[in-house]
Amino acid sequence: MINKKLISIFSVFFLVTMMAVVMATNGSYKLNTYRYYIYVWNMFLAWIPFVFSLIVHNRYYKGKGIINSILIFICMGIWLLFYPNAPYIITDFIHISVSNYPFKIEDTLEFQRNFRIWYDFILIAFCALIGYLLGVASLYLNQIIVKDKFNNLISWIFVIIVSFLSGYGIYLGRFVRFNSWDIISNPMKLFGYIINSFKLEAIYFTLMFGMVLLFTYILVYNLIIFKNNPK
Repeated sequence: MINKKLISIFSVFFLVTMMAVVMATNGSYKLNTYRYYIYVWNMFLAWIPFVFSLIVHNRYYKGKGIINSILIFICMGIWLLFYPNAPYIITDFIHISVSNYPFKIEDTLEFQRNFRIWYDFILIAFCALIGYLLGVASLYLNQIIVKDKFNNLISWIFVIIVSFLSGYGIYLGRFVRFNSWDIISNPMKLFGYIINSFKLEAIYFTLMFGMVLLFTYILVYNLIIFKNNPK
């Protein structure tokens, strides 16, 4: 039997995702463009680690045996591979600066006069928030398992490692234009680049984004703890 709380969380995420899809569809219809659907696609990619974290969580507490353990290991590997896609949507704000608006943005007052810019901004922010929280939820579910399997210290080392690996994964996706599928479709090119990509730009971005992901996760984690024990 699946945990009722997980069903509730899944339902809420699905609802808000559908709201974002409606916004993207409306924007695409009004402007006769498909560019808004890139945010929908990125949300779909953010759902992948969340779904696999649910599978891992369910199998860990409900399943038994060697086959079940192997399945958990494989699913956690897939989760880690796709996890950077969840916070990656934050970088979609760059699309505002390169959008071909039918007007020229000459000063900041333009943002007060053109609803289309605000529509783009709100849609990207909404999708980024959904993607980020999908990632947080999936990381939290896996941290619980690591903590149960080992201890609290190991679980936080796990969170730190995942945060900085995700920062580097986002760098590969945004700057080099690799994606999670490349580890299957083009592994040699991907690994070759990783080996030769340790330069200051990659290090700075990885540390910056990794720190942001880590400390915002700690913030959300403590809010969860406070909710469970507000006294």
